Amino acid sequence: MKQGIIFLLVSFSTLFVFAQEADSNTSAEEKVLYLSLKDAKAYGMENHPSVRSSMVDVQLANERINEIKSIGYPQINAKIDLLYYPKLPVTILPGTFNPQQEIVFVEARNMSDQVVQKGIPVPVLDNNGMPIPGPDSEVTFGTKHNLSAGISLTQIAFDASYLVGLKLAKVYSKLSDQQARKTALDTQYDIEQTYLSALIAAENIVLLEKNMPTLERILFETTQLYENGFAEEIETDRIQLSKSNIETQIRNLTEQERLAKELLRFQMGYPTQEKIVLTDSIEVFMDFNIEYLDSLYFTNKRIEFDILDTQKILNELQIERTKSLFYPNLIGFADYNWTSQRDKFFKFKDSWFDTFVLGLSLNIPVFDGRMKRSQMETSRLNVKKLDIARELTQQGFDIEMKSAITNYQTALEEKINQEKNLALAEKIYNTSLIKYREGLGSSLEVNNSESTFLQTQASYINSLYSLVLAKAELNKAYGNY
Repeated sequence: MKQGIIFLLVSFSTLFVFAQEADSNTSAEEKVLYLSLKDAKAYGMENHPSVRSSMVDVQLANERINEIKSIGYPQINAKIDLLYYPKLPVTILPGTFNPQQEIVFVEARNMSDQVVQKGIPVPVLDNNGMPIPGPDSEVTFGTKHNLSAGISLTQIAFDASYLVGLKLAKVYSKLSDQQARKTALDTQYDIEQTYLSALIAAENIVLLEKNMPTLERILFETTQLYENGFAEEIETDRIQLSKSNIETQIRNLTEQERLAKELLRFQMGYPTQEKIVLTDSIEVFMDFNIEYLDSLYFTNKRIEFDILDTQKILNELQIERTKSLFYPNLIGFADYNWTSQRDKFFKFKDSWFDTFVLGLSLNIPVFDGRMKRSQMETSRLNVKKLDIARELTQQGFDIEMKSAITNYQTALEEKINQEKNLALAEKIYNTSLIKYREGLGSSLEVNNSESTFLQTQASYINSLYSLVLAKAELNKAYGNY
């Protein structure tokens, strides 16, 4: 018997050691990401998909600048043409010669510089010395095989639209950079809201879990009283129901916290699945100095104004570019070509003729149906619209800032009031518990005070959430991201 007990103890000890080793290995393999709000924003500024996409737009704008610059560089092209005529084209010559022509043979030289006898027709003249017309003639010119090669160079000597286009590309690059910054700022705002949502859920869980030991103790005591005939079953059921409701709320809040962290992972653009632990506490976001923000605030701090101003510059440059299209442009060019014509394909050797030409091409706009004037007027109207948009944006930001201040002050007052209410509700709840234990109160009184306490806790959590979100809105209204 003793040997059996010793064997079981040894077996359980061995299993316990293995279980501890397995748990330690699992814990060692599990990776944890400790994350502050500052770190989350910094990571999201570089890795969120929208931010990365906007940075690609910046690179595209820079490449557009290089593309436009290349137009002003010398353009060199080479080409080779090989033509074969199975049947040479026929050309009709008007009947200048009389069919009764005289043939005069003269000496001529062929392509190999050999002297040959060549017959040349001489027209028959009338009494006045004029040639007598004959019928039209069908003749062919050229050779079956034609090979040509050449190289050409063009260079802009003067083009006003090119210079303005280069300015446009640089300003567009600046606009892309500003839009990328705005995307990054919006991402920071979204990350802050999600981070705070996860913190609020965790804070709510902590408050609810603080109530569980007391409820479990009361449930145990009430159950003992019921089993000994000193309490009714309904009292036990009420406490059990309260406990079940709190457990359900904790599970729901735990799921909300998990989803908030998953959303935070997405907004950061974080690729792996490590467990996320938030290192900031909700108290960090409570303090706020509006007077200090007022001392730093100035309208042009908002990135939206920078974008509107850059868009206005783009439209003004578009007007300038359209004006430049009225000016002539001057293009210089140089062409060097080699050609060879033969009736037999393999006879191109030593039969090349070269041509070299230099020139200038001046293009003078005369009339385009008033298209450029309409384009200029369109750009001017767009500038007016941007001026109106800037004015409306200014008014909207002023209203947004005043509303954010009001909401923050209201949320702060609500948080202070709910904090007082929570302390009072907790006091009432504890008093009802003491009375219940001493036999001076009922479980119904405990349930009512507990329900009030839980509702006050929920109101307090909501006030915290409203306060931190109001602070985020205030930061955004002041351009403090």
